[in-house]
Amino acid sequence: MISLTENPPVPLEGREVILVDDGSTTGASMREAVRAVRKLTPTRVTVAAPVGAHETCDALMSVADDVVCVRAPEPFDEVAQ
Repeated sequence: MISLTENPPVPLEGREVILVDDGSTTGASMREAVRAVRKLTPTRVTVAAPVGAHETCDALMSVADDVVCVRAPEPFDEVAQ
């Protein structure tokens, strides 16, 4: 196990941050991740996922500076599809 005292968090102030998820169905956890990272004052936040619901990828644009969803199949039922 790694202790935070051994590896302090990387400062994000003034940096570009890319948050990556394995897929996004509702986007709820990613929205919270973006909100948490924004408190650390990065210059930009990009959200990336290989697959996501089209509506979710569009909605994430309201919290992130950029959103990259490689695939947004219709209909989208779950990440595993």
